[in-house]
Amino acid sequence: MTQQYPKIRTQLLLVWIWIRNSNNNNTYVIREAQLAMVVFLGWESLRFLPYLKMEMTLWQQIKVVEKLHDLYPEPDLPLLRKAYESDRFYASELVMRIIRKFRLESEVDYILNFLDHPDHDRREVAIYCIQSFSLINGQQQVFKKKFFRIPNTQQQVNLLKYFHTNSFQIDLEFYKKLLNSGNEILKLSTAEILWDSGYIKIVEEFYYGQYNSETIEENVL
Repeated sequence: MTQQYPKIRTQLLLVWIWIRNSNNNNTYVIREAQLAMVVFLGWESLRFLPYLKMEMTLWQQIKVVEKLHDLYPEPDLPLLRKAYESDRFYASELVMRIIRKFRLESEVDYILNFLDHPDHDRREVAIYCIQSFSLINGQQQVFKKKFFRIPNTQQQVNLLKYFHTNSFQIDLEFYKKLLNSGNEILKLSTAEILWDSGYIKIVEEFYYGQYNSETIEENVL
């Protein structure tokens, strides 16, 4: 047992060095320090996310996820969920990428939380990660509520394609609501989905109804 003490002291010293250099002004030192922490500590390294002063770049996030997956393939959910408490921008992105890489279906709700986040880039990461999963009924309801609160049309279109591809059946109520939205791009995307899914009559009735309404307005004017 006493023979292990020098080894433990050495390991603790290395951890201290890595933590100290994780906020170094040199980008390359930061990268190596953060990756070293992951290699040595594995899932325990997530404990230090809230204490990193400098943002973790996309490159760093990808490398951290890869190291975890290669060296520590068995997820430690309690430690991962502990990282949910961090309010750092890079921390939430990293966690979402970990959930995606490890295919953690039990943690999909965490990604859903960010679909309508005010920050465009964080929404983008959430959209990218959520597409690796199929949503169950309760999650689909959350998805549809958040969908209408997303301020970016292109992101909505991307999510709409994902939702259609991963749904076992067409939610006509949801798609009809989109048809009657004020966004022309969403209307076209919705009409295409309904048309390709065999709901041709609904699309025809919608556009014929619009045409008739416009004709009546012209005649009145």
